[in-house]
Amino acid sequence: MISYPYNLHSHTFFGDGKNTPEEMAAAAFSLGFKAFGFSEHSVLPWYEGWCMTAYGQDEYIKRVRKLKEEYRGRMEILLGLEMDLNSDYSEKQIKPFEYIISSVHSVTAPDGKIYYADNSPKEILKGIEACGGTREYAEKYFENVIEASKRERADILGHFDLLLKYNEEANFIDEGSIWYRNLSLSAAEEVAKTGIIVEINTGAISRKARSVPYPRKEIIEYMNEKGVRFVLSSDTHSVNTLDCFFNESVEILKECKVKSLVAYENGKFTQMKI
Repeated sequence: MISYPYNLHSHTFFGDGKNTPEEMAAAAFSLGFKAFGFSEHSVLPWYEGWCMTAYGQDEYIKRVRKLKEEYRGRMEILLGLEMDLNSDYSEKQIKPFEYIISSVHSVTAPDGKIYYADNSPKEILKGIEACGGTREYAEKYFENVIEASKRERADILGHFDLLLKYNEEANFIDEGSIWYRNLSLSAAEEVAKTGIIVEINTGAISRKARSVPYPRKEIIEYMNEKGVRFVLSSDTHSVNTLDCFFNESVEILKECKVKSLVAYENGKFTQMKI
């Protein structure tokens, strides 16, 4: 049984997911979800295979709206968007979406080249070198996270410390070092000031890259003390990972003294006790 029957972060074959929206919705319904949100990657100013194209976005909107009607009264279907920091949407372009997940996936090195934080350990190491070192890379990443948390119309901050995706494997950042702890906690404080909902994201667990969710427990505890609201998502890319590590994550949150999670019901964010 799912302890938290909501998921607002999912991807389909309109981006880098494996399944159709119809397949994802059917799988969510079979698992007993009360609400399931689609949040495809936003269109970028340049082409990336993991993002929607402008044409694809139009079709994505149509397909999700159709599912919303199909499941009405049985499961709430939501039309969302994962807005990359490098995407630039007008108010008119954002209007169709019911919620926005604001996310950082990359850093820009001094030479202007973009390095993605979740592609591979090899690319992360290239980004670290291009930025002048691990600390400089992490500083640029968290500067972007703070900016993403302040973005207009943003409802949820996605995967706070995505830069650690491959750290259990590659160990390129000492998570216990004073400089990294201070840097990440300082970023957490700035995020807390915005009032944005922060995502507990299990996506890297489903892809065998991490054994724990984003953000790490120290950040969850710190943010919780600051009054941050949390939402749990699996950042799912297939029908097999819709509720990945949900029950375990709820237990982690309880250990961090988190008493409730954000849910989405009847067109609005609500609080659900855990």
